[in-house]
Amino acid sequence: MKEIENSNETTFFIEIFYDNKSFINYIITANFGCARSYIFSQNKLYHKYDNNTKKENHSVKIDNSEEIIKLIVASGDGYIRIWDFHSGILIKAINCDNFLDCLCLWNNEYAFVGCDNKLIKLVNLKSGNIVKELTGQNHYLMDIKKIVHPKYGECLISQGYHDDQIKLWVITN
Repeated sequence: MKEIENSNETTFFIEIFYDNKSFINYIITANFGCARSYIFSQNKLYHKYDNNTKKENHSVKIDNSEEIIKLIVASGDGYIRIWDFHSGILIKAINCDNFLDCLCLWNNEYAFVGCDNKLIKLVNLKSGNIVKELTGQNHYLMDIKKIVHPKYGECLISQGYHDDQIKLWVITN
């Protein structure tokens, strides 16, 4: 078994990322204290991404579609924070006005965030604007994912806390 240095703070989410340019595997955690990245082969901390007033980071995603690799973090203080993954510098903070539980990148310009008020918000990551709100979940959102449905094409699925069903959202332009 391999152990990697981590804080004693609660970890809400874990992600892996292989950087094709540096040929390094990273593990990224969304912690109660901050988001962190670790170099897997060296068992050590790479960066600590910390600019969160509530100290709750619930979901992390990597966007490597552009020259700068971005770490995108959804947090309990209602912000999506976009970090330069390798430098650890905060690029942008987008206020979504709600406690954020989960995050799904739609493409390199948009993300869906699941909120504690049962809403799913579509956010333009470049402009910072909330483009659309989806309603209909019975409880706060635990997770959202992008899928390709054979009939409807690219869709979103969501699962609420203590919900007995997974919802399929057909996304239209």
